[in-house]
Amino acid sequence: MTSSGAAPEQVRRATMPIQIMVISQLLVLAAVLVSLLFGWPWWAALLIAIVSLALVLGRWGGQTVRHWAVTGFKYLTGRTYRSSGSIADTASGQDSWTGTRWENGKLITVLEISATQLHPSVITPDHCATDSLVPLRVLRECMHQNDIELESIDVISNGQRTSQGTVLRGGYDRLVGPLPAVAIRTVWVVLRFDPGANVDAVFRRGGGRRGAERCAVIATARVRRALATAHCGSTILQAGQIHRISAEMLRQYAGAPMHEDWSGLTLIDSYNVAMGIDPWYITDATLTGLWARPTLETSVTVRLRPATKGRTSVGALVRWATDEQLPVRRSTGMTSLNGSQRDAFFAGLPVGAIGLEYLTRSIEMSNEELDGIHLPTSGCGQLIGSDMSGRAIATRLSGQGVHTVVVRAELYVCQQVVLRSVAIGALVVVYTDRPHMWDVMVTSIGDANRIQFASGPGFIDPRCTLAVVDGMQPTALPSNCTALHIISSEYDALPARPDVIIDQPNGYGDHILLTAGGETIQVRLVTVSDELAYLGRPIQAFSQ
Repeated sequence: MTSSGAAPEQVRRATMPIQIMVISQLLVLAAVLVSLLFGWPWWAALLIAIVSLALVLGRWGGQTVRHWAVTGFKYLTGRTYRSSGSIADTASGQDSWTGTRWENGKLITVLEISATQLHPSVITPDHCATDSLVPLRVLRECMHQNDIELESIDVISNGQRTSQGTVLRGGYDRLVGPLPAVAIRTVWVVLRFDPGANVDAVFRRGGGRRGAERCAVIATARVRRALATAHCGSTILQAGQIHRISAEMLRQYAGAPMHEDWSGLTLIDSYNVAMGIDPWYITDATLTGLWARPTLETSVTVRLRPATKGRTSVGALVRWATDEQLPVRRSTGMTSLNGSQRDAFFAGLPVGAIGLEYLTRSIEMSNEELDGIHLPTSGCGQLIGSDMSGRAIATRLSGQGVHTVVVRAELYVCQQVVLRSVAIGALVVVYTDRPHMWDVMVTSIGDANRIQFASGPGFIDPRCTLAVVDGMQPTALPSNCTALHIISSEYDALPARPDVIIDQPNGYGDHILLTAGGETIQVRLVTVSDELAYLGRPIQAFSQ
């Protein structure tokens, strides 16, 4: 598959639901019989058949007339998805548990992909180059495991360009513009196991409910090992973790109900619009472009199912969440899911909702095409600047796998780095012996839940994800916290084994050296006017 997303059509096969094929054949047969019965000429039978087929096979908004009829009926009668499953922990070894969820006789388990991306990301409007991807071919191979077969695997990517609720959001959105710069991204792999299709395997493991759960647990562990072999770490989620993630995405912690209208779904703090992806447009370019919209949250679900001759049936849908109800333009390659917004929301939750396959049309892909679909395992982090070719450069400065960051630069650059960390969701504590130099930024943000001063070296906020160390060495930090050390002189010693280094040669100018993941890139700093209110003065050599 090319980087433009063009697919070799000779090896792609779109799949048509068997019901549509049967209905089409019956309509043609009915047209012939009616013509014979009433003695009509042959062209009348042909005309009836053409009109009937157009109504069945023709598409409006990317969907058939039959789809709209069924969707309209379900919407008017309130027949949307209702979860009937329960989540419980099943023992998967000594002192280890796997969350298993039963629904409609099928078992669902979930893995969360570990964020291992440390190399800088190179971003253009239609591409985000990263070295850490979900190995879709490995997942495809995991559908057949000795005597166990999985019904399907969903890869759900949920991400944000900026942090919701911060005053910095608008400025950072303008900074990244139309780039698919997803700062924070979480990826889940949802496995579906059908005991009815694995009778022998279930029997060999004790039979009944217990045997089925053991099969699902074993299959999940095998998927985890296969991912690890492909250098993609993951964690098997327990029942409580699955429930918490789903509740947070549903905003159930606020106790507010959801409200569905024809074209969207309203939660307490967002308006959600979902669309399907035409199977011919399930390409790397299309999937990357979904993240370029300025939203509160974007969620992309890619569903894999076994197909014939070692191929894979692939379907996909996307959901965008915004803070106000705005019309979402249906772009090329998108199919409307109006009337099914609630179902589409549940299809993107890591609970493996059963019965929502109708939302996504699928296409059969070869292993080579699967390799051409790039699903990053983590977010790109925050924008640092641009390389010498004008491409945006971003990197992760906090979160999983990032323990120590060094910024050796003038204070303005250091504060710009911290400001953008706050914009994408970091909870910052500043340990400094010169608070007057930070006061403008901290006061302007005006939110102690986002950034605050440490009262002393012993100060600890367990929520802190980024500790800025500027002349005051903290005695201890929370386990999930990244230490960002500010070095004011090129002669000062660096902390041992930093994960990321931002180095401004000679302490001035608009060029820096970014070192991350063993790679060093020369980067030109960029800024927007929105940042100046928090930083006090423009950057010396370059302003955007």
